[in-house]
Amino acid sequence: MGPIALAVVALLASGAQAQSTGGSFGSSDWGGGSSGSDSWGSSSSDYGSGSGSSYDWSSSSSSSYDDDPYESSSSSYDYDYDYGSSGSTSGGTGGDWVVWLALLVGFSPAILVVAAHMVKAFGQRRARAAKVRVAVYSVAVGGDTRRSLQGALESLVASGVARRSRSIVVTTVAEMLRGEEKQWVYVGGREGGRHPVASAQQVFNELVGDLRSRFRHETVRSTGGRTTHREAGPRTARPEEGEGLCVVSVAVASRGPLPVPRDRRGAMIEALGELTQVRNGDLLAYEVVWSPSEEDDRMSSAELEPLYPELRRVDGAMVGRVRCGHCGATFARELGECPTCSAPIAA
Repeated sequence: MGPIALAVVALLASGAQAQSTGGSFGSSDWGGGSSGSDSWGSSSSDYGSGSGSSYDWSSSSSSSYDDDPYESSSSSYDYDYDYGSSGSTSGGTGGDWVVWLALLVGFSPAILVVAAHMVKAFGQRRARAAKVRVAVYSVAVGGDTRRSLQGALESLVASGVARRSRSIVVTTVAEMLRGEEKQWVYVGGREGGRHPVASAQQVFNELVGDLRSRFRHETVRSTGGRTTHREAGPRTARPEEGEGLCVVSVAVASRGPLPVPRDRRGAMIEALGELTQVRNGDLLAYEVVWSPSEEDDRMSSAELEPLYPELRRVDGAMVGRVRCGHCGATFARELGECPTCSAPIAA
C-alpha cells in the first residue's frame, strides 16, 4: 500500500476532514540532466504583490553552483591506434605510412563522434543508476506569519522566480521558513529513503500527491510551464478556528545527501540550513505545497493534528486539541477558552 493510500486510511480512521484550499508549485528533471532552469514558475496570471508579504523575491542572490558530477564537459580521452607494422613498398619508398596516415585522418572525425556518444551514454546510464534520496520538510505557523507566508508563496509563483534554478528556489523557501522559526508551532516531515531514479520518481510523486490530498481545492498550481489560479468559492472563517495555521511543505529529490527531516525546532532549523547547501546539479525535483491558501479558509490546531499526523508540536507552543472540563467539547488550545460554553482552559 503506497503513501497516498496509507494517508487516506489514516485520515478516515481519525475522522479528519481535508482542508478546503491549498497551493503548489515545483520543478523536476528526471532525465539525468543537470539543468536547473525550468519553466514551471512562468505565470500568465496576475497575483499582485502578495498582500501582507514582507519578502522581496526580486532580489534573490544568484549563487554559484557546481555542475552535474555525472556529466563531463572537459575530460580528455586518448585514442591509441595500432594498425600493425607497415610492409615495404615497391621501389622501397616507404609510402605505406602515407596511406595509413590518410586513412587515420579520414576516419578520425567519425571515430571521435562515436566515442563522444559512447561517453555521453555512459554518463547518462551512471546517473540513472545512482541512488536518489527523497524527503519532505514541513513547518506550520499561525497568526500574522500565516498571512505573510500565504502572500509570499503566491508572490513567488507570480514573480517567475520559480523559473530559476531548482537550488535557488529551494534555498529561497528554506531561508524564508528559517526566518520565521520563532513563529513555528509544528514541525516534521517524511523521509522517502534511497532509490534508483525510476523508483525515486514514483516515491516523490506519491509523497507530493499525499500532501495535495490534504486539501480539496487547489487555488494555485504551477506546473509544466503554466500557472493556474482557480477560485474555490466564498469562505467564511469560523470562530472556533481562531486566527488559523498554515502548513508549508518542501518535497525534494536529490542524487546527493539530504538532511533527515526532524520533529524538533532546533533540529529542523539545522535541516533546512543543510537543505540550502544541496547542489543544483544533484537536485532532480522539488515541490512546495501549502495549505490553506486562502485568507478566510482557516485551519485550527484541532483540525491540523489529525490531518498532519507526521507533525509534532514545538515545545512551548500553545496549540493542540484540548477537552473542555465543563461541557466536554473538544477545541483548539490557541482559542484560550471553550467556543461552546466560554469556559477558560484549565491551567
